[in-house]
Amino acid sequence: MGHTTEILLIGITIVILFFIGSGLLLLPQRVSTEPFEQYEFFLFSTETTHYPTNVTLFASTVGNRTIEVTVDRWNLNFGGFEPNESATRGIEFENPNDVMVKAQLFAFGNISPYLILPEDFLIGPGLSKNISLTLDAKGAVSGNYSGTISVRVVIPRFSALEGVLPLL
Repeated sequence: MGHTTEILLIGITIVILFFIGSGLLLLPQRVSTEPFEQYEFFLFSTETTHYPTNVTLFASTVGNRTIEVTVDRWNLNFGGFEPNESATRGIEFENPNDVMVKAQLFAFGNISPYLILPEDFLIGPGLSKNISLTLDAKGAVSGNYSGTISVRVVIPRFSALEGVLPLL
């Protein structure tokens, strides 16, 4: 075999290995069930928790009115209040891992247009971060709104991959 042919075969082998490696990155293995999902990838794993959320918006009445308040830290319900008002829930995220992680929040359901979620954020190993979830009912009409807030955490398998997290 000539030198050019050997270089070509090495190049083709590298390309094939690259595509096989890409498949390992993109083909997840599911290792758990709802409402908590965990997927294992070659270089990263993801953990997603789905939290039901709801709010009841009611028309104002003259005199006293009742405001519902939820104090359970795992309950992301916003209670009840008037349209055009807002409510905020605080959540503390903790990273028990020995690597930096990236947290992403997503909202689904008819409540989602009224939710203000934080931008994706990074949490260092062993640290925690307080974030706010706000429900702004501006423009909403009286009624029941519900949905799901999903929290996905991306965890690199190797600390050398922490620098890639902002790009994901």
